[in-house]
Amino acid sequence: LQPLLKEMVRRTPDLFCEHLGPVRGRLLEALANGTSSWRDAAIELTGNPLGARARELLPIWKKGLAEIMGSETGIAVQRATLAPLLEQAWQWCHDFGLETERALSLFLDIRVQNGSIEPHCKARIMDRFTPGMPLRDRLMIVAEERAAGVGGRMRGNVLNRKMCIITGKGDVDGCAYDLTKQFGLTDEVVLDS
Repeated sequence: LQPLLKEMVRRTPDLFCEHLGPVRGRLLEALANGTSSWRDAAIELTGNPLGARARELLPIWKKGLAEIMGSETGIAVQRATLAPLLEQAWQWCHDFGLETERALSLFLDIRVQNGSIEPHCKARIMDRFTPGMPLRDRLMIVAEERAAGVGGRMRGNVLNRKMCIITGKGDVDGCAYDLTKQFGLTDEVVLDS
């Protein structure tokens, strides 16, 4: 988030103040530039210290950040940042022969959350694929093998998040999702083989 915010304020210096007011705008700019700590800002952003693990932004911050992210500058920065990640996700779709919207979403999530699919992980995935295997089964193998490379307690969280994409429904980090209803996620083919 910090690099995105930094680029937004570089492109449009008054963007934060315009949507959050001068005090909050300057605080967000300081967070973006690294001159203020996210830990120190937790009370301002959520009403709770960071140790309380509060995940909900206060309404005024939520509204302002939504406006910033939805602004022309916000959208342009998000698209530019997402482009190389999406390119890698498309490549994995091609590599694994999983060329659907759901597969693209899963691979994009892997790129964002986990960074990569290492060669040994790719080999384990390909070894488990069988001819004629249903799409969801193949996606589950991808999710299981990628999550297997995550250590400790986070492994379950990573797998849960990926299974939500595969099944279209789930509870991730305390939020319930129905990806078809909320975002229109389907199993439609998005790439030509």
